[in-house]
Amino acid sequence: MFERKIKIIEDFLGSYYKSKDEFLFYCPKCKHHKPKLSVNIDKDVFKCWVCDYNGRTISHLVSSYGKGHNRSEWKSVCGIVDMSDLEKPEEEKIIVTLPEEFISLTKKIFCGGRLVIALTGSMPRE
Repeated sequence: MFERKIKIIEDFLGSYYKSKDEFLFYCPKCKHHKPKLSVNIDKDVFKCWVCDYNGRTISHLVSSYGKGHNRSEWKSVCGIVDMSDLEKPEEEKIIVTLPEEFISLTKKIFCGGRLVIALTGSMPRE
């Protein structure tokens, strides 16, 4: 999985070289002539030592500069679920009838237990 993550990043950032626990790429933001974008896969962080472009998750880097197939492959490698693909459950509507003596704290006017008007306008006659 570690090698697969590096290959995904290498696909859109280009070549790299390894320095201790980090991989140094060319920064896509400042485009410095030397590889100054440090990516640490274990800590899931990145930082450019020239322009200070950084992030707490490599997913941010992939979503900002990666292509569509890079993003989807990164999500599958990391086990990220795209919530926008899921169906939203239907909301259950609850009708509440309020007593005639109910006094609203939000200065909304109720007539017969139903909200009629808020702050301006006139009350409807029944």
